Amino acid sequence: MSEPSTGRPGAPSPYVSLREAVRPAIFAYSILASERERGGALVEECDEVLQLTRELLRKSALAHLLTPEPGPQMPAGADGTGDRQARLLDAYADVGMLWAQVIGNCMAIAGVLLERGEWAKLNHLAGTLTEVGETASGSELSRLVLAGPEERARRIIGKVHGAMSLEEIHAALDALRTLPRQSPIRDEALESAFTIICRSVDSAFPSASAKDISNVKHIVKNGCTKDNVYHYLPYVLREFSALQHQQERNGAP
Repeated sequence: MSEPSTGRPGAPSPYVSLREAVRPAIFAYSILASERERGGALVEECDEVLQLTRELLRKSALAHLLTPEPGPQMPAGADGTGDRQARLLDAYADVGMLWAQVIGNCMAIAGVLLERGEWAKLNHLAGTLTEVGETASGSELSRLVLAGPEERARRIIGKVHGAMSLEEIHAALDALRTLPRQSPIRDEALESAFTIICRSVDSAFPSASAKDISNVKHIVKNGCTKDNVYHYLPYVLREFSALQHQQERNGAP
């Protein structure tokens, strides 16, 4: 959280300036512009950021209005100043908690983007958090952007199974596609994972002809060494994408 300010002109609260407060909302709006039709967790988290930001601004404005003007102050309790001070403290506390929720939801958005491998958007969010004073969170996201492909692949590969959904298959194949060739993940675990992914592809399209899915069936039958994963990967990706598009054209679920 940003360092408290003691005399920043126009600042709505000692926690965050108005310009800083709306930065996460600006990012959320940019995500919603392209994601609204898809729905899902990412849209829900962005909507939550917008609602929290609106409430944050309301509480910040209240804190600003309740802040005494510079100059001699009346004793507490005189002319209702005690009640005003209590309301001011409550408003500051609300602002702090709401800001924490905004940042928490931003990190939840980061989790979805990380899972999907949206590195550019994740990098944008990292910059946004750094600019509003959340340097620790911003730095962590920047680190994930740099190490992201490998960490994402490691996480997804650890979850592969022989009956994955089309979305899971796509994520797993994409994780392998973006994995650096020099990655230490390229070992026997990768070999095993790729074979399991191919079994899922084979199971997902039981009516596919042997010609349309020849590389997948070859790996299912014969396995694949770790040295051959990247030889077969583009062929498997092509077969999977073609079958998926054909299924979508036919109106299958």
